Amino acid sequence: MMSFQDERDSAEVRLMRSIVELNYRILRTPSPSERTALRTSITVLRAELVKLIEAMPIVSEDDVERASTLHGLSPMLIGAGVPRGPS
Repeated sequence: MMSFQDERDSAEVRLMRSIVELNYRILRTPSPSERTALRTSITVLRAELVKLIEAMPIVSEDDVERASTLHGLSPMLIGAGVPRGPS
């Protein structure tokens, strides 16, 4: 069903697509026990997706200030991958 996957997709996108695919399978699975197993898998994947989303960095005011002093660099590249709290 998901032929549009791309190797460049982020982990978050791949997890979301997997969740959508598994939900689709639930609709097509005749066995209640198999549907329960699929729901269990979705629950685990959803929890992992939430963890990844919560770990995404949010650009702080310090990042914006540094970006404004470094000509030509995107603020999203400054400190990318470093989780930030409120500034």
